[in-house]
Amino acid sequence: VNKNMCIRCNKCVEQCPVLTENKLPIMNESEVYAAWTMDDQVRFDSTSGGLFYELASYILRQNGVVFGARWESDWKSAEHIAVESLDQLPLIMGSKYIQSSASGVYRQVKKYVESGRKVLFCGTPCQNAALYQYLNKNYDNLYYIDFICNSINSPKAFEKYITELEYKYDSNVDLVHLKYKKDGWQSLASYVRFENGAESIEDKETDWWIKGFIEDNLYSRESCYDCHFRSMPRKVVDITIGDFWGISGQNEEDMRKGISAVLINSNKGSCLFDAIRGKLQIQKHDLREVISGNRRMVQNPVRTNKRDKFFNSLKYSFFSSSVKKAIGIEQNDRFQIGMVCLKANNYGNQIVNYALNQYLNDQGFKVIQIPCYKNLQYRTLFRSLTCNDEYVFEGENYESLNQLCDFFVVGGDQLFRDTVVEKSNFNMLLDFVMDYKYKFSYATSFGKEDFKLSSSDEMEKAKYLF
Repeated sequence: VNKNMCIRCNKCVEQCPVLTENKLPIMNESEVYAAWTMDDQVRFDSTSGGLFYELASYILRQNGVVFGARWESDWKSAEHIAVESLDQLPLIMGSKYIQSSASGVYRQVKKYVESGRKVLFCGTPCQNAALYQYLNKNYDNLYYIDFICNSINSPKAFEKYITELEYKYDSNVDLVHLKYKKDGWQSLASYVRFENGAESIEDKETDWWIKGFIEDNLYSRESCYDCHFRSMPRKVVDITIGDFWGISGQNEEDMRKGISAVLINSNKGSCLFDAIRGKLQIQKHDLREVISGNRRMVQNPVRTNKRDKFFNSLKYSFFSSSVKKAIGIEQNDRFQIGMVCLKANNYGNQIVNYALNQYLNDQGFKVIQIPCYKNLQYRTLFRSLTCNDEYVFEGENYESLNQLCDFFVVGGDQLFRDTVVEKSNFNMLLDFVMDYKYKFSYATSFGKEDFKLSSSDEMEKAKYLF
């Protein structure tokens, strides 16, 4: 709230679903089902069993309107929108895992509901509560649908996740599909497609987004650690849907394709569910079965200092490195910056190396020196100003440095001099660094007016310097 512009109308307090949660309606004891659509393609494209698609498509066929979250054009953020046709429905299918913008959406819901059209709103439990408080009135033609919510993740974290993939694959993203089922529902795979045709498919064992989210709740919003809407019976919503994790007695094929948990929380929700029964396979179950595999229905995630470690690291490291550091599997010898340098019998060279290294360390970065062209040792007179030799790369496999460093910088002095480039086997040009890594040079010089290497092929490799 901008306090300078506040007119003290108290509306924000009156409408806040957390501050006024005692005004929210408590729904019926839930009827619980396992269910999935009989349309195999819809089931494959859906997060679990395809229940949202069947509920939404029914409303759309009644000339209704459905609200849900879609990816924005950069595939790094999400927003709530209204869809009015089956052709648009795929836009709002599937998990997003991040907070969606609901700017202006509640006003749209009110407009459509008051026009007499059926409206289905699908969102997080807190978004449903906020909508109810905004409308401040019951509508028979409005259906509230929420999902079993582990927590909502930081848009900043997801943006960094996708940005790292774009660097790695040297292309912008043009499709994101979370909970991709090519290897089955339980794989929790993330599928990302790029404009250059490349594809990334990582599952719960290899995808750092999933590992940081599912295992440690590293990027949950702060409010999710103290959520007021993880309760049974539910508040506000007519139907709750989600993954039926932990379900037993199912065949292998159904466990591969995905099974939805469905909680019917009101008479209105029961009527809507009855309307789509003919599209579904349905089994009656007990609420305890759903909760046993979805503890977040009733239990908040625990905030630990791992979250702080993650976001502090994210300021200067790639997303994947930040997750590794936060959950404690990052090796101690990992560095934010690899500083490519000379080690020469030269006072000026030593001063430049020291100054850059010291500055980067003072800024909080852990730096490893990478002497790509080793001449003589430091002069004895100047040893007191040399960099910390504890962090000096002495190996020959420069490509391995991609696993140790997030950024690379070519230090000062004549590192782009033709003879130095040639004798360093082009390492001074960061030829060994993977394309998606950040690469910089700082006060690097050529040392003379001309630049000439011994072969035309070598000159071709160096041409981007000019």
